[in-house]
Amino acid sequence: MNADVLRRKYRDWVKDIPLRLYFLALIATFGGSTVGIDIALVNGAQLFFVKHYHLDSTLHGLTTAATLLGAVVGSSFSTFINSYVGRKGALAVASVVAIGAGIMEALVNIWGLLLTARVILGVSFGIFSSTVPIYLSECAPARVRGMLTGTYQLSVTLGLFLGSVSDAIFVNVSNGWRFMLGTVIIPPCLCLIGLLFTPESPRWLIYKRKYPQALDSLRKVRTTEAEALADLNSIKENITRTWRERSGHGAIYKIMTTPHIRHALVIGMFLQLSRQLSGVNAMLYYFDVVLRSAGMSISHAVYVNVAYGAATFLFTLPMFWIVDRFGRRVLLVYTMPIIACMCLLVGLSFLGSRRVRMALSIVGFLLFRLFYSPGLGPISWVITAEIFPLEVRSECLSICTFFSYAFNFVVSFSFPDMMDQMKTEGAFAFFAGCTLIDWIIFFLFVPETKGLDMEVMDQLFRQSWTSQAKQNLKQLKDLFPCIASNNIETCENRNTNSTDITDQSCAEKESQEMK
Repeated sequence: MNADVLRRKYRDWVKDIPLRLYFLALIATFGGSTVGIDIALVNGAQLFFVKHYHLDSTLHGLTTAATLLGAVVGSSFSTFINSYVGRKGALAVASVVAIGAGIMEALVNIWGLLLTARVILGVSFGIFSSTVPIYLSECAPARVRGMLTGTYQLSVTLGLFLGSVSDAIFVNVSNGWRFMLGTVIIPPCLCLIGLLFTPESPRWLIYKRKYPQALDSLRKVRTTEAEALADLNSIKENITRTWRERSGHGAIYKIMTTPHIRHALVIGMFLQLSRQLSGVNAMLYYFDVVLRSAGMSISHAVYVNVAYGAATFLFTLPMFWIVDRFGRRVLLVYTMPIIACMCLLVGLSFLGSRRVRMALSIVGFLLFRLFYSPGLGPISWVITAEIFPLEVRSECLSICTFFSYAFNFVVSFSFPDMMDQMKTEGAFAFFAGCTLIDWIIFFLFVPETKGLDMEVMDQLFRQSWTSQAKQNLKQLKDLFPCIASNNIETCENRNTNSTDITDQSCAEKESQEMK
């Protein structure tokens, strides 16, 4: 009976989402897949181009992480591109850049040109990462915003799987690493074509005072005309109020001088920092290298990476059903300790024999993805995309994306040297410790954003850090009911014992009076 009720609720919930919204999410997914597919492709290609160009560990790390340098540049320019050409225009620019850079890196014969091509490719990553989450969040109604925004993380994992399949296809082909790198052009080509049939962000159109176009866009991504009109009036009212409150200064000045926006920006930047300090991208960029250091052959490492990519994609799917049901903060609090334990397991596996290293490292990698994919991975982008006011949303998300790729570059560039200096076990123990520290900070200072309209989200960050920590601590018994129930049982036992002692003393007193 309960299963029938849940199935009926899910069917009604899905029925409320227009098909055009699904199509929009699919097209935006191709943008995120461009980022994911390159991570998997360079993971396999580096097993060959490092020897081809005779690269040491420093140049190896620089070549692999070069896209992250370009992404830092791309995220910096993303604000201006989004402001002038809109969300769709920014995705089109990123797609064209990715196609050109992908062709270039597949054909060049000089290491310097390969490095240049990867930096240019990274520029498109910065634009994609800054634009896709905000495009999805601005088009989605509040009830499914978490699910729809989370498709960005799903698209990255889909790209990882497709890239690993490409690696497996070309691993035994002469100059196969060139075909691996060239495969990166497929998702942006599909994205560029699909953008011809998707609407612009209604919130961006309203912000630009293009009200008829905004209403037309809302009609395409809402189920009824009444809902489209209600959302148009609500968004317009909130944006008009924001314009009246503005002091006339620029967006950066407003970010730096407005306490609640600064508060939200710190949360967004810390979310991106914690993603990188969990070691996830070190695992993705150097998965095959770590397996090779565990004693596995090149072909077997590439084939195992296919299974890892498929698992990564499948483990992300539950996020669609749980992110708008259980909430963002709950998923972070429950999954991050397990992520830290799996990092530690991978590191400790290298203290054993060859078979122990291969078995435990693969188990650790898979369990890491099992809890990362519905947790820290998508939730960090979901929260970051929805917590900023519209007038500075593009700027704030670009800043968060900038720091995300900057932290990513530091970790990915230094990981080969970390493996040399700290050994593999030391590197993953470092990631485990950082994740545990981040978990404590998340528990204290990150609020729940589930179900709130984006126009009122900034109210969450008007309270102080101390007030937020006290409020989150009060929710301890809701997050960990077993602890709370144990405390209640202890209190009840204490009360029972005190009652028994009181009754016993009264009986003794009565007996003495009788005597």
